[in-house]
Amino acid sequence: MSIAANDRILLGEGLFETIRFENRAPCYPKLHWQRLQKSATSLNISIKLTYQEWHAKIAQCIQETNLDSGGVKIILSAGEAPRGLEAIGKNPYFIFSAFPLKPALNALNLISAEWRRDPKNPVYRLKTTNYLEAILARKKALAQGADDALFFNTDSFATETTVANLFIIKENQVLTPSLSCGLLPGILRRRILDICPLAGIDCQETYIDYKMIMNAEAVFVTNALQGIRPVASFEAVPFANRNALFSYVQLLIKNDDKS
Repeated sequence: MSIAANDRILLGEGLFETIRFENRAPCYPKLHWQRLQKSATSLNISIKLTYQEWHAKIAQCIQETNLDSGGVKIILSAGEAPRGLEAIGKNPYFIFSAFPLKPALNALNLISAEWRRDPKNPVYRLKTTNYLEAILARKKALAQGADDALFFNTDSFATETTVANLFIIKENQVLTPSLSCGLLPGILRRRILDICPLAGIDCQETYIDYKMIMNAEAVFVTNALQGIRPVASFEAVPFANRNALFSYVQLLIKNDDKS
């Protein structure tokens, strides 16, 4: 399809979700829908589909592929509008596309991003179509021999990587940065926070600084497409290859109801 030159998506005024599917069924579709709906409301973008219609389009997109597992990218544009930053888009629309997904199993080597984020910036809490900051940070990390960059905010607290939420394990606690630090409320992040207490695991949102990461027993990141991935090192400081609590969290997510 072609995109009009005055489409607000070209200014970054759009949202997207990437949903993993397994055995031709989408994972956590309701949670993705709820996040998209909340974000669209905050941007005054109207969604004209019901959840059932939206889910049916995802299912159709999956069925049109020859893939048993993969991902579906769903883009919501604010629509076309006259010139001007203050212009309001009309006729918002969706784009659905499926793609193959190669499992990413290797542990990651992270470094700090070169700049700090403003924790009060509302954009960091939304999954918008403007990913330039993440692109630049990822490219700089790769150029320095790392796999990804970890952002810190202007208060010196960790937030997230370019595509994933951060978790650390310390003294039998699973800790993740608070949303008030300025980060995306990830789908797997939400599930870990929900199911860990039910399994007797102390799991909390908190403020994580550089020293806490360096002293962690294990570090991992979560992403709806890639799942849970261990972090091998941060700023060239290695972490343990095995951690029993990390393995247990992996098992909990593996067995989680994703319907």
